[in-house]
Parts: sequence; C-alpha cells; structure tokens
Amino acid sequence: MIYTDGSCIEDKIGASAVLYIDGIETDSLRLHLGTSSEHTVFEAELAGILLSSHLASSHPRVRNSINFSIDNQAAIKSLQNNSKQPAQYLIDEIHRSTSDLHQEELKRLRNHPNPNQRNDSSTTTASSDISFTWVAGHMKSIGNERADTEAKRGALDGSSSPNRLPPFLHQQLPTSISAIKQAIAADIKKQANTWWSNSPRFIRMNIIDPSLPLNKFLKLTSLLNRRQSSLLTQLRTGHIPLNKHLHTIQKSPSPNCPQPTCTNTTEDIHHLIFTCPHYIHARYHLTRSVAKRDLTLPNLLASKDNLPHTLTYLNNIGRFKHIFGDIAPV
Repeated sequence: MIYTDGSCIEDKIGASAVLYIDGIETDSLRLHLGTSSEHTVFEAELAGILLSSHLASSHPRVRNSINFSIDNQAAIKSLQNNSKQPAQYLIDEIHRSTSDLHQEELKRLRNHPNPNQRNDSSTTTASSDISFTWVAGHMKSIGNERADTEAKRGALDGSSSPNRLPPFLHQQLPTSISAIKQAIAADIKKQANTWWSNSPRFIRMNIIDPSLPLNKFLKLTSLLNRRQSSLLTQLRTGHIPLNKHLHTIQKSPSPNCPQPTCTNTTEDIHHLIFTCPHYIHARYHLTRSVAKRDLTLPNLLASKDNLPHTLTYLNNIGRFKHIFGDIAPV
C-alpha cells in the first residue's frame, strides 16, 4: 500500500508518498514543487503518484499486488482521460513509470514462482496487479494522514535527497499555466477589494451587503427579471425615486413622504418599508412571512430567502408601479 498526497501550505506546494508493506510503514519520499503562483495542488497530487511508483521500484520483493491510495478523485480520473489536459506531461510520465513497474513485477514473479502453486500445468502464468484507489481525505486513515504530513513537510522543508527521487523529478518542473492564471485572478480580486474599501460608497453599501465585491449579488439576482433587478439595485444604493433622493437631485420640492398619514417625515427606504402608516396592511403580511430577526434592511435586500417577500411587499404597496410595473416574484 502506498499513500500519496499533495498539499499547499503558506503558499508553498509539496507532494509525498508513504510506503506500507504488510501494514508497516517502510519508507517515504517528499517533493517541494515551488510556490502556489508557480504550481497547483493538482500537479502535486500527480507528482505524489510518480513518487509512489519510484518507491515501489526501490523496494523489490515478490508481491502480487501494489495499491496506490490517493485522496484526490480528479487525479485518478485524469489518468483515465485520453484527452489533452493540464499537467499532461506528468500524466504521461505516470503511465510510463507504472507500465515499467508492472513489467518489473511480472518478471520478478516469473523468476520467483509461488512455492504453493501447482506446477503441473504448462499454462501457469505470473499475475501482477497495480491498482489506484480513492481514499477519503482526513477521515482518520493513518496512511492518508501520514502522506498529508509528509506533503506539508515537502512544501515547507524541501524535498528528499535528490539521489532518492526519480530522475524525472530531479529538475524543477515547468511553471503551470493554471497556477499563473489563478495567481493573476487572486491579485485582481485583492486589488478590487482594496479599491472597494476605499470607495466613498463603501460604508453605505457595506451596511446592506458586507459580502461585496463578491459575486453573491449576481447569484441573488440570477432568477430575477430586469425590472426586479433594477429596483433591487436602486434600493441597495439609495438612488431610488423616493422623495429623499429626488429632493437631493433637485427633482422634488420636498424630501417628505407624500402620504396624508405622514407629516414632516422624510420618505426614505427605511420609512417606506418599516414605518409608513399608509402601508400597514401590506407590512402586516410581510412581517408574517419573514422571521422577526430578519426584519432589517440587510436581510430583506440581501437574503435569497427573504427577497421574494420584499418584492411582494413593494408590489402590493404600488409605490413604484408607475415606473417598474408588476414586480411580484414568480
């Protein structure tokens, strides 16, 4: 049994293989690939399989089976995929090394036949099995946990001595295009977060949705039509045709609520949703539909579960019907 793993820790990538013979840990190898901006954990998983094949060849003995236990399903599936894919050169080397290992095992079995096997048949042939098995990571598998520990050591402390590594891994592996793309995307995301936190709109929007600038808003509006998405955006930014905003942009003579039940009360989003007496009947149905703890602007305007109730309320009061028409959720 040979357990393999790839790991990323402190932006460094490492791989490992740990060999067990008859349930006893016998040997191990580890490899330092480089930084996370140069290589991926997927590459490390494949490098771990190469280390496994080399470990098996380094401990020749008569055996009928060798099992590689891997906690990464993508790595196993990539070995069965004949299409060109990332880290193809590593996959090709795995196929070559395991094929050589298989031939070595067959030759060894032919030269050392099982003494308990009957030799009275001229058709007796040697049989060797090399298998790849998925093992669930971090499920208290001793071998898997040891491989994880060694992979982290490879990332932080470096590779095993070069004379113990397979010749293919003596040289630095080519920089991964996938890793470069991931590093660029992470840098852009970091710059976007910095820009957004320095924006004059950050404080106001952060109260409504602290997740910005993540793509949560895109997921939230993915099932809304154009009118609903437009209204939601205006509600969240405050740039909505209520008298407070209209007065600010000099489109209304007064910022106050136009309803006769309100006197000298500013018509803003909070007033429209929570306090205006003119909409008390529609508000009653809103409070019955939404949990009491969710009756806040952030929860009503940024929660996937509460947003349909918010749209229903706004559609029922008809305040924006002359602009948006029917905005009831489907």
